[in-house]
Amino acid sequence: MAADPPEPPRRHFNLKPKDAFGRANAPDVAQTPSAGHDVVTWRQDAITFDQKAGLNNLKPTGARPNGRRRDFLILVGIVDGFFAALALTGFMKGNAVLLGGSLIGMGLFTVTLAWVMWGVMSRY
Repeated sequence: MAADPPEPPRRHFNLKPKDAFGRANAPDVAQTPSAGHDVVTWRQDAITFDQKAGLNNLKPTGARPNGRRRDFLILVGIVDGFFAALALTGFMKGNAVLLGGSLIGMGLFTVTLAWVMWGVMSRY
């Protein structure tokens, strides 16, 4: 049996020393911001100007009309009207399954629509 070849010496990897990196964007003394070009000062001046002009004063708005109640009543009127017609048909013909299913459908639709309109959806 042949002997295995000797392993090469182990290589050690390290990060470059900090002095090996050159500084690409060294700060230039001539480009330091002066007192008139400081961003914070400029922004404070803009805020003061806006406040003096009254741009930050909020005007009270009136109550927004609520479209959810209107939409809820329209949908309940249409769908529950359909279920009421089915329930009336079931009552007149003596069909208890149609009557009961229609009443249950009215209740389930109304409760589910109320949950969707006021529980899931945001105010619009």
